[in-house]
Amino acid sequence: MDGADLKKGTAGEVVGSNLTDVGVAPDGASLYSASGSRDHVEAFATGDLAGRGSYRTGAFPNATAASPDGKHVATARRTGMEDDVRIYKVGGATPVREYDLGSGVTAAPRGLAWSAACDDLFVITDTAGDTRPELRVFHHPTGW
Repeated sequence: MDGADLKKGTAGEVVGSNLTDVGVAPDGASLYSASGSRDHVEAFATGDLAGRGSYRTGAFPNATAASPDGKHVATARRTGMEDDVRIYKVGGATPVREYDLGSGVTAAPRGLAWSAACDDLFVITDTAGDTRPELRVFHHPTGW
């Protein structure tokens, strides 16, 4: 194979079971994983999958999206509890914004997207007892 052998790049934990979503930073240097068995979205370097921290979501994260400017990461979970959607600065430990979707409403798997200018966050939601998803738009999700 022209001397191209597999080389070990990192060691440690796997991303967890029930992997639902993977987001990639716009510069391609980081990826974010939302796995239902975790209580956080994890960040990894794309070059060697070395850990780059995590963003607390609470139980059952199921969506993540990096902002187009690379400064923030959005997370969501499928519990229908409080603070269903959280926005973090990349590398930050405390959310800059949190949104409660309401009782019986959950973020849909892979249901997060940013507007190109980062001034809106789109969230696809599911409501208990209703088969129709809804689109919610949160304006200025990073607080500016």
